[in-house]
Amino acid sequence: EWLDDWRDYVRSTLDSSPAAQAGARRAFIVMAERAGSHPGLAAAAARYRLEPSASHAHHAELTTAEQDALSSWAPDPVEREILERGSGLQIDPEIRAALVRFLKDARRKTVVFASFTMTARHIREALAGEFGPHAIAAHLTDEDPAAVEEEVDRFRDAADKCWILVCDRSAEEGRNFQFADQAIHFDLPFSPNRLEQRIGRLDRYGRGSVIPTYAIESVPRTIAAAWK
Repeated sequence: EWLDDWRDYVRSTLDSSPAAQAGARRAFIVMAERAGSHPGLAAAAARYRLEPSASHAHHAELTTAEQDALSSWAPDPVEREILERGSGLQIDPEIRAALVRFLKDARRKTVVFASFTMTARHIREALAGEFGPHAIAAHLTDEDPAAVEEEVDRFRDAADKCWILVCDRSAEEGRNFQFADQAIHFDLPFSPNRLEQRIGRLDRYGRGSVIPTYAIESVPRTIAAAWK
């Protein structure tokens, strides 16, 4: 709920010029995408808003444009108090538990998409603890390309015990996962084009069957949940 409080406060205090409102919208999307993926990312983004630094930007996985959006105006004391609340966020264990329950009930070759590397690593570790490391492969931005290809090959191999591939946004383009049975969106990007790109990794020309795709619910009655 702190994100809703932050948005409402910022909207009430910024001037009504189109440039200021556009900047606030960009900043809110930066925060909301991270809050809907992994609270640790939102907490890091809040810390960057409070004190811009390369370290905070790295931990929040901020692009240069996103850094500019979050630092485009100075926070006042009230906003700082709200951001301090956000800087201590922790992930809700129920979201991870919901993913595990779903996979136990639908044990098929599954691609799990996440928007950020921190989130994907968290998912990989959680699922490896539940199903064993042999069952999980990963496609992550900061890993060696050769190692990523080995992981994808292991997931593709029907004789291998690997049946879950966890991906960050590096797998949203240029990949063919037509051999997979279903896709799960652990989070949803705010860009519909990116969502289409994810689905297109499995829904390839000539496949024939409809691709089941699912989204893991986040905290109810929030903006992130409304998008899902």
